[in-house]
Amino acid sequence: MKIIFLTLITISLYAGDNNSKRSFYYDIQKFQDTVKSESKISEQYKLSPRKAGLYSAILPGSGEFLSQNYYQSLFFLSTELIAITSFYINNTRGDDQTSLFKKYANENWSVVKYAEWLNKNGAKYGDAATININPNTSLSPWERINWDELNAWEANPHSIGFTHVLPAYGSQQYYELIGKYLQYKYGWKTFQFNGDPLGDDNYSTDVSQEIKDYMAMRGKANDFYKVATYFSFAILVNHIASGLNAAWQANSFNNSVDANVSYSFDRISGKPISEISLKIKL
Repeated sequence: MKIIFLTLITISLYAGDNNSKRSFYYDIQKFQDTVKSESKISEQYKLSPRKAGLYSAILPGSGEFLSQNYYQSLFFLSTELIAITSFYINNTRGDDQTSLFKKYANENWSVVKYAEWLNKNGAKYGDAATININPNTSLSPWERINWDELNAWEANPHSIGFTHVLPAYGSQQYYELIGKYLQYKYGWKTFQFNGDPLGDDNYSTDVSQEIKDYMAMRGKANDFYKVATYFSFAILVNHIASGLNAAWQANSFNNSVDANVSYSFDRISGKPISEISLKIKL
C-alpha cells in the first residue's frame, strides 16, 4: 500500500513535467526493486540451523559462534578442551599404572611355581597333575610350561577350589585372574602353602601381602580408566548438547534479523530515495 500511495502523489506532483515524471518513475521502479530485494537481503544474513547444529556437533561452540553467542561458544569449547585433556591425562595414568602392575606380576608371580604346586598337590582335588616343566631356567616362566597340559588339568572336574582356566600369558584376563582367584595364589613368590585344602584356606590370612598390593595396583589402574570413561562420555554429551543448542540459537538469530525498506525525498534534488536498514536484535 505504501508504494501505491507514493505513486499517486507522484502523478499529482509531476503532471506538468514529462522529464521529471520519467525520472521519478525510474526512481519508483528502483524503489520497487529494492522492496523486492528486501526479503533476499534478510535471507542472506540468516543462518541455517542445520548447518549450525552440524558445525557444533563436529566442534562444540562453532555453531554458537556463527549466531554471535560468544559466551555460549566459549562455554562449549572450554568444556570440550577440559574433557579431552582430562580424558587423556587419566587414560595415560591408567596405561602407566597398568605397565606398573604387569611388571610387578611378572616379577612376583610364576606359572612354574603354580604348576609345580599342582603337580605336587593336584591329586587332592581330582586327577593327579602331570604338567611338563622345562628345566631350562634361562627361559621365561611362561615359556617353560606346557600350557595345554596346564589348561587341560584345570578344566577337568575337581572336588573343590578350581573354577578357572589360566588364560595365555600377557592377556588382560591373565593379569586379572592371577590376583583375583584363590587357585592362583600358589604361584606368588612369597606364598607358603599351609597344607589345608584349597577351599578351606582363609582368604584374609592365607593371601600374602604381595597379592593384596598387586590387587590394589590393578584397582588403581581401573580407577583411572573409569574416570577416563566418564570424560569420554562427557565429550559425547558436549557434542550433542552443543549441536542441539547451536541449531536452536541459529533459529533464534534468524527471528531477530529484520530488513526494512524506507522511502524519502532528497532535500536538495527532490528525488525519491530508497533505503534498506538491517536490524539484528542481539
